[in-house]
Amino acid sequence: MAPTPRPVRGFTLFELMVSIAASAIVISAALSLLGAQQRMFRLTTDQRGVQETARIALDTLSSSLRLAGYGLEPIYAFDFGATANLTMDRAPEGTTTALPGYDCAAAVTCRDAIDAPDELVFYARDSQWMRPVRAVGEGSITLAGPLAQPLHRGQILQVACFTAEMYWAFVTVAAEVPATASDTVPVALLPGVDADFGRQNRFLDTAVNPCFGDVFTNPAPERFTRAFLVNRYRYRIRSYDAAGAPVAWGAAGSRPSLVLDRGLVDGAGQSLEEVVAPDVEDLQVAYLFPRAATRLAGGTPGAQLANGAADIDLAPLVRHPLFSDEPENRENPAADPRRTHHPANIGAVQLTIVVRGASQESERTGDPFLPAAGNRPAQLGESGYRRSLFQTTVATPNLYTRGPHFPAYRTAADPELNAGGG
Repeated sequence: MAPTPRPVRGFTLFELMVSIAASAIVISAALSLLGAQQRMFRLTTDQRGVQETARIALDTLSSSLRLAGYGLEPIYAFDFGATANLTMDRAPEGTTTALPGYDCAAAVTCRDAIDAPDELVFYARDSQWMRPVRAVGEGSITLAGPLAQPLHRGQILQVACFTAEMYWAFVTVAAEVPATASDTVPVALLPGVDADFGRQNRFLDTAVNPCFGDVFTNPAPERFTRAFLVNRYRYRIRSYDAAGAPVAWGAAGSRPSLVLDRGLVDGAGQSLEEVVAPDVEDLQVAYLFPRAATRLAGGTPGAQLANGAADIDLAPLVRHPLFSDEPENRENPAADPRRTHHPANIGAVQLTIVVRGASQESERTGDPFLPAAGNRPAQLGESGYRRSLFQTTVATPNLYTRGPHFPAYRTAADPELNAGGG
């Protein structure tokens, strides 16, 4: 007898719907978990990027700022705009000099803002660069080569004669000088402007200051004139559009960056501005005067720095400080030039930066504010960016030295030749 065939069994519509619903729940949960993991990955990556950007920016600012004033009179260390009636310790006959102010329309306020980023501008001599001088003139000097790196237009040189007078002058390169293996390197200078910093060509007149006539020859004399590099550091925030063109700070769709402008121009006429760190949206700077009655300038929210006794004092009633001043006058503090708010008395600089994420986050569309920093209150910015604030304080020890820093140049006949410092 043949077996009875079993009926074919399938899924009912209800069973099929239950299985589809269960699968949808599992897939939805998996996708949700994957999305959360991706968001967490983007978040941690963005946070690491912000922290790394802040580290690079603050490390660069701090290492440069510690050099401020090295090898120079403290009166030239910080640039807050045009400053007159300055006395160089080693200028011939105590000549009154001036700091013209680099790219500054209004003294002090050109460096500080309460609705935009600040600027930080200072000078320091390069401790690694020195060339003997073969000849001097008011329009040019000739260096002893070779020259390993080019000298760009705008480069400031400190020309010093190492005789008993130990005079020096600050002059500026007028045109690109290529690197060369030649032992004779002519350098054209920008025209002199009285005794302004960077344009002190008239100090090189050997009829007035014979010491600059002691130049390098072969065989070389024991004393001769030397040239040193002086670097300008101008840190500021610049914004760029998608094509890399500079635009107004805060422009929609732009990317901000911390940049360094040394005031140099290459042989093709291009500015040699360097991007230090992208996505640094703000830089705020405050200045510490450790011996003044009011110690901090530039840290009061909503109060812009001005040219005055309580802010940055470019013309103090006492006078600006000199190398020869004692660090502190206890007998008559009111007459102590080291207690004023003159830029030469800056003992430390407080740096505050705001760093934003590299890309916008859709879930942060309601967060359009830049956090308050320095004397800038909280301010509207482009929405959708993660922002973090970082701060550090950097000491400026070179402004409190009692003499300039120079390499030791001494001879057996004259062991005190380097009386200027070293």
